[in-house]
Amino acid sequence: MKFLTQIRLLIDLKALSVIPLFPGMLHRPLLSKRRLSVIISLFACAAFSTLIFFHEEPLPAETNWVDPPLKQKTPGIRLKARNVLLPAGIHFPRYALREHLSDTESEEWQILQLKKTLVMEYPPHEPGRFKSTEPFLFSRFGDSKCALEELKIVFAADTPAKVPVNLNTTFQIFNEEAEQYDDSYNQFLRPHIEKYLSPDALENSWHRFSGTSVWLKDYSVHLVVSQLVFAEDGDRNKPKFSLPLAQIFDEKWDEVEDVRVVFPSNNVTGTPGFEVNNKTYILHRFPRILPIPFAIEEDGKNWGTEDLQMTLFQNDFGRDEPVLVFSSFHLNGEIEQDHSTGIRSVFMSYPFQVQIGKNIGRFEDESANKHVFTRTKQLKIEGEPEKPVEKNWVPFYNNYGDNQTHVMFATRLEPLKIIKCELWTENGECVVEHPGNEKKLSPLRGGTPFVSVKRIEADDREFFIGFAAAHLQDCGCGRRFYRPNIVVVERRGKKWSIVQVSTSVDIGAKILFWKPEGKGIEFWDFDRDILSLDLSVNDIAVEKVHLSGVLKALEDTKYWEVKDYEKGESPVSCALDYSRDFCKAFGLENQGISSNFLKSIVPKGKEWVNGAVF
Repeated sequence: MKFLTQIRLLIDLKALSVIPLFPGMLHRPLLSKRRLSVIISLFACAAFSTLIFFHEEPLPAETNWVDPPLKQKTPGIRLKARNVLLPAGIHFPRYALREHLSDTESEEWQILQLKKTLVMEYPPHEPGRFKSTEPFLFSRFGDSKCALEELKIVFAADTPAKVPVNLNTTFQIFNEEAEQYDDSYNQFLRPHIEKYLSPDALENSWHRFSGTSVWLKDYSVHLVVSQLVFAEDGDRNKPKFSLPLAQIFDEKWDEVEDVRVVFPSNNVTGTPGFEVNNKTYILHRFPRILPIPFAIEEDGKNWGTEDLQMTLFQNDFGRDEPVLVFSSFHLNGEIEQDHSTGIRSVFMSYPFQVQIGKNIGRFEDESANKHVFTRTKQLKIEGEPEKPVEKNWVPFYNNYGDNQTHVMFATRLEPLKIIKCELWTENGECVVEHPGNEKKLSPLRGGTPFVSVKRIEADDREFFIGFAAAHLQDCGCGRRFYRPNIVVVERRGKKWSIVQVSTSVDIGAKILFWKPEGKGIEFWDFDRDILSLDLSVNDIAVEKVHLSGVLKALEDTKYWEVKDYEKGESPVSCALDYSRDFCKAFGLENQGISSNFLKSIVPKGKEWVNGAVF
């Protein structure tokens, strides 16, 4: 490879050195055969040089990358580490990127670009040993009792695998980008967090959970965004602030701990993007704190991004682009600018796009007006006043109408409420598509984005599947018990309803009291009927688990034939009743634990009876 590169450079220099001679030569009325032969030879050299430069060489079988990996194996550096990744299918002159990276350490990094023919719709996945699980499933019904409507479905889950994090590397890169490369956001954020970056604080006061991921097929990597919280006293349930941590993982789920990725972006004057062929691009170095704007003050707590959800949408250029949804506390300032007048709202952010200034809330931080942030907008419901707390909105897209320009949200699951928001514009006003009746909040809420699994075009019907989170209080082995529930949702025209809900799904969380909560579905390979589920476990860890046979299990129930009762009963109440039984059984199964630990978790006024809290 080194020899070939030297030949390329030599030919390029020869070709370039004769260009000034061409005009004089070509204006002469007659050329000798010898001189003409020289010119033709030089043109041939230049053409051969160009062909070599843009030729895609055969790929090493084990890498799938155009450029082979570095021959030297530096300890701790993965295949794509300390490289620059370009999106597949885009002709990208290397000199433009080198010029943008000039005078930086990354100027000498290798540039990798996946061949378009090797782009994979789904990541290579090799699930581990599966264990079957058999939850009950309830369908909507008329006047019959729950017991008459229950079905048992069977599918399988493999062993959950942890998604690792290295905070030392994360903040080392954070500081390097601020000091050496003038990263605008890092320079803005660093004064707020630098006093919390001591080795002791990194070990005891920072916690990371609530991860959500997408497969970036044009780079052959996983993008994971999780909640990185700082709690001064070490109690992760009372964080001072939460930051959106983004990491890149390769096909085998090994973290690429230092890599730059080039993303197509929007064109905003004054931002650090660069143009190639009239298109704007930005570079992010990972792992990194995404530059998402949020309110932050010295006093108070729970600043920052929470309840992260991420899913892919197709942008105007026909490429997959992640959209991040989160809730965040901010100041509304109707009375006075203090913490007591703040509200928690839902925001939508575009990790590949940028803006100048925070552009959130009524009171802008003037010190932020010159800094570059991720493009973000607050979402509101048209015709409704802002509530003190909005959270747990479930994003998804459907396959009818203006699905390329709008995103749907289930803002409540029981009763079901669906809204529609503009996806790519600055307008954050969402319209209600299915109102749902206002009533007491159900324990079933939040969860993963819905995935469209079936359409019946003749009747304008569409079906979606997702995993909701049942939040059960004072149940089983502690104050709270979380397990995901499968939810099947139907769209019939513009009418929406919950068709089926499962009881709690056992997805292999082995450790007692851990509460696995579904946060995202990274992919669903329908041909193999394997889906990859993101889990937040006990607000401690981010995990991945594969489920096999979910689609077939649900199709065997023929959910599309479930009757649409005008005044029927929701299946949610039945599923929750059985989930509480599951919770109690879990407590009985795991009753052999120390009495001291039990005393620490049993709420005041409750008691431990035969392995459960009552």
